[in-house]
Amino acid sequence: MHISPFFRCLTVAFLLGISAPSVAVNPAPPQAGKASKYVAQARKLKEQEKLDKALYCLREAEKIYRARGDRDSLVYVNTALAEVFRSLTLSKEALQYIGLAVGHVNTKTPKDILAFYYNRRAAIENMFGSKVKALELSQRVVRLERQINDKEIVVYSYNEIGALKEFEFAKDRPEVYVEDYKAALKKAEDYKLLVPQMDILINLGRTYDHLKQYDREISSYNRGLEIAQRLNSDYYQYQFEFNLVTPYNKKGDMQQAYNHLMQAFIKSNQLKDRVMASKISESDKKYNVEKKENELRIKNIEIQNNNRHYGYSLVILALTSVATITLVYFYRKSRKTNKRLKRLSAENEFLLGEANHRINNNLQLIIVLLSDELKNLSDDQAAQIRILPKIESIAYLHRHLYRSTDKRHIALSSYLDEINVNFSELFNSHQVKVSFEIEERWVDTDKAMYLGLILTELLINSLKYAFGEQTDRTIQLRCYTEDRTFHFSYFDNGQKSKGTEVKPKLVLKLCRQIQVTPNIDTSDGFRLDFNTDKI
Repeated sequence: MHISPFFRCLTVAFLLGISAPSVAVNPAPPQAGKASKYVAQARKLKEQEKLDKALYCLREAEKIYRARGDRDSLVYVNTALAEVFRSLTLSKEALQYIGLAVGHVNTKTPKDILAFYYNRRAAIENMFGSKVKALELSQRVVRLERQINDKEIVVYSYNEIGALKEFEFAKDRPEVYVEDYKAALKKAEDYKLLVPQMDILINLGRTYDHLKQYDREISSYNRGLEIAQRLNSDYYQYQFEFNLVTPYNKKGDMQQAYNHLMQAFIKSNQLKDRVMASKISESDKKYNVEKKENELRIKNIEIQNNNRHYGYSLVILALTSVATITLVYFYRKSRKTNKRLKRLSAENEFLLGEANHRINNNLQLIIVLLSDELKNLSDDQAAQIRILPKIESIAYLHRHLYRSTDKRHIALSSYLDEINVNFSELFNSHQVKVSFEIEERWVDTDKAMYLGLILTELLINSLKYAFGEQTDRTIQLRCYTEDRTFHFSYFDNGQKSKGTEVKPKLVLKLCRQIQVTPNIDTSDGFRLDFNTDKI
């Protein structure tokens, strides 16, 4: 059977990083003069991801509504504040403000505001609290469908119900949550909501992939791509082009998979170029403002110098003025330098992110090209098992790093589980039962890379050499901490290794890199253990 590790990698990346958002558009803000202007401005700032300024506007609106005793508006604005804190992943503040909102809910609360509160509270419960409560709140919005004007909240609540079942309540039963996504899509079509249709089609396509209904998956993504092209949305065009790679590969149509991958790269670069142009334009505006401030400062200094009078007392006054102006000048010059340094730092961070993104794209392209070339080798499956998983383990590590704010450490459980997912089809085809028990902990980046490579090499060796004709095939991995010591334990029950001397050279070399000495036992299969307090 032909193995395609790269495209399994793409599917995992999609599930982890490109899941369609379930964020409803806010209903129209309550009307209260100046307060409504603050709320409208906060919505624009949140769309621009200027969250600190959005918080300021919402808090100013909250003061006005509180002074007026406007309970309905307080439900709205406290829910909006909770949503901003949810976007910042600040659980304590998000739960605090959603709690303030519920204190103002009553039987007379307008249904649109009530639906907005239910929808955003469901998102907060999903992220920080109870998944059961999140499902219940989404279902409440659905029941209010006929009573509210903002149908987009209804559509996204249908979608949220499907997502909760997919990732929590019916993980292994895609035939259940596919019906919820279909219902969400039908509502979006009925209400002629194009952007929600695209978000739902992404989720629906992923579900068809779980069901191995690749023609329907392709049809869903193509429908979304047509809408994205009609709306001239580069972002969604990138999403659908990228997602189309996986089903075409699984159908064996490598030409179509390659074509869509190239189109995704093109759209990705267009998006990055657009952001770069926006950054440059913003920098130019700031520069022009600073230039005008400097011109005004120079004119002020000239005016002050021209107004000096002769005389002893006036000389003292003039010296005092000059000293003050000099201090102000250097203070402002220092502020200008700091602003320039902040701007350069932001630009460098943006460029680093761009470089990381393109490095990741290049790693993916290397894997797909290698996969295509290895098809021509006589020992296709063995070559792919030996080469591609090692490249992919490094690609996974890089993707974890450039998405994380902490570049020096990586979540070990998430990283090793991703390697496990990459081997899932091989495990199934070889009828191997796999058990991974990995403690949630953060590990130094370099050591995580070596642990990933050690695990990859051990899995490859087990699949190739351990089992022979035996039917009972098991692989186990445990990573845990005891008495401040990290324990790594790998075991397969392969009878071909039993009682023999096994010295996997590459594994031993990798162990030396992290300064550990492994213990190998073949009395009942193959077992490799090591302990260290340096991880």
